[in-house]
Amino acid sequence: MSSRGFSGWRARRSCAVIAPPRLGRSFRFLLAAAIVNNAGDGVVIAAGPLLVASQTHDPFLVSLALLSEYLPIFVFGLVGGVIADRVNRRQMVVVANVSRALPLAVLVATILTGTVSIAVVLLALFALGTAEVFADKGDRRRLRNPSTAWRWQRIADTGLGDVSASRLRGCTLSCDLRP
Repeated sequence: MSSRGFSGWRARRSCAVIAPPRLGRSFRFLLAAAIVNNAGDGVVIAAGPLLVASQTHDPFLVSLALLSEYLPIFVFGLVGGVIADRVNRRQMVVVANVSRALPLAVLVATILTGTVSIAVVLLALFALGTAEVFADKGDRRRLRNPSTAWRWQRIADTGLGDVSASRLRGCTLSCDLRP
């Protein structure tokens, strides 16, 4: 048996342990999307304050970058849960994730043109955090059987669990990716 076939077998076995086939293909796609989404959110958590720190040496402004990322959880957390209970959750997740593209495109354009300002960065981080709140609330409410949801997802439905659960996992990944 070649090493390539053996590693493929290991990957399939690992996937079967993490998300058993009995949970269905839809759940596996939802789980993969949540993992990628949380990793990307963690990269934003690490990159936002670093971008502000590259523009200024004022620690207050750097802390405002982190605040602008976490503030939407506290401001819109409960509202996002209520809206997720009353609208089509799939459509809510799609709209929230697509709406992340605009502030991210504006931020990338200002960085590439060299006209980046701290106000633009802070507003973009707040907009990204707001869209993340609505995407996460709709995404977690889409799970049909709560017994298959992970403990951290049930805690995160309160609105405060997002801080410790999904964001920190991605942040540790992004810290490992730095040069």
